Amino acid sequence: MGEIEESYAEIKAQIDERRGLIPQRDAAAADVSGWSVGMHVHHCGLAMSAITGTLIACGNNVPARSLGPGAALILRMGKLPRGVAQAPDVAMPSRDASARVLQETLDKSEARLDRLPPVDDRCWFRHFALGVLAKRDAVRFMSVHNAHHLKIVADILDGARAYPANNARSGLWFR
Repeated sequence: MGEIEESYAEIKAQIDERRGLIPQRDAAAADVSGWSVGMHVHHCGLAMSAITGTLIACGNNVPARSLGPGAALILRMGKLPRGVAQAPDVAMPSRDASARVLQETLDKSEARLDRLPPVDDRCWFRHFALGVLAKRDAVRFMSVHNAHHLKIVADILDGARAYPANNARSGLWFR
């Protein structure tokens, strides 16, 4: 199995894990995140739909591309720092998304993911902070991004008793 196929398999498993979190969508722990479990689920579904939708709609215009050092490091390490970036409007979750909305969002992102394999490898997605990501890098980013939010959700569900309120400054950036 190649690198991109491994990322597809990881993302599929992450989507299934998110579906299992829907019943706990109202769980929250302010000392971990300002978002509830449902908001993290919704955000990831929206982000995956935006990324996959952009890749699917990609034309033949391939911009000059080179990963910046930050993007390359994040993709290589497979981790995102906590508390550093703010979600763009297209991936901003609703505070009150119903179980049905969360399920529909995950279904849509999975359906789009299933349409990615035949998409040209030169297609790209422009991330607001990381810059232009070719298909392979965009798929890897989705896997890293999902794992990042699943770790936050795990801390929310654990109650995060041992973590200080501002975990971005507490050394938990790459937990």
